[in-house]
Amino acid sequence: CGRFDDDKSHTKVEIVAQGTANILEAQLMQRMIPPEGGRQLKLGIIPLFEEPDTMMNIDAIMRSAYENPAYKQHLDTMKDRHEGKPTQQVQIAHSDNARRSGLLAARAYIHEAHKKMRALNKEMGIETQFFEGGSISDA
Repeated sequence: CGRFDDDKSHTKVEIVAQGTANILEAQLMQRMIPPEGGRQLKLGIIPLFEEPDTMMNIDAIMRSAYENPAYKQHLDTMKDRHEGKPTQQVQIAHSDNARRSGLLAARAYIHEAHKKMRALNKEMGIETQFFEGGSISDA
């Protein structure tokens, strides 16, 4: 969900805008695929959080996406795949986080991202599914 070089000059607003823009871009690309047999392609959008800046802003990034009318519609469209409940799947990249910030810091970022995502989704009435990637920072 947004990649940045090692320059730490990015503000929270830039990170949120970049991360949310990536989510909405994935949705737009999906909509651009022509319908086949009268049916529009329906794929879930699973944001990938793999660096400290986006991990610490996961709640602001996702809140911005949830408040977007087009993304709300996307979550509604995907309900039938999740027992009628709005569900957001999120991928957390453990090894990339550990490589960028060190093992102990990565574990803290991952824990905080989980906590923020669960709190936001509870507030918004959205189910959460995490996909965890990597092995070097697994507890």
